[in-house]
Amino acid sequence: EKRVFEELRPIYTSPEWLYKKSSGQKFAGLLPGCKKGKFRHKARKLIIAQVAVDQQKKIERAMLCGDFFIQPGEALEVIEEKLRGVEAGDEEMIFRIVKDTLEQKKAQTPMLDPKDFAFPLSQAAREAAASI
Repeated sequence: EKRVFEELRPIYTSPEWLYKKSSGQKFAGLLPGCKKGKFRHKARKLIIAQVAVDQQKKIERAMLCGDFFIQPGEALEVIEEKLRGVEAGDEEMIFRIVKDTLEQKKAQTPMLDPKDFAFPLSQAAREAAASI
């Protein structure tokens, strides 16, 4: 156990691991003119979406976090990456990306469905686009 602990310690104490879900890290270095929006949605669990939109009102970066469980966790990262370049107001496309990714990854999201993730993303994107 001590050997495994010493092997894994550098990984789990690294800044990359500790700040993996940090909005400060995620949204650092945005291009000038990008605007951010944030929306908190209480479904059966709290889901917080943050979205940065560029001057053409396309999603530049997105982040999902909250008090929910998702397995595999990488599904969130895939959703966030697939949203890049999507029109901020295209709620149907945002929903489709969330739904398709959760299905492809066979993600387990107890007490939540794709709409619970897509809704706050759409609202955060709308807020960001409105400030451009």
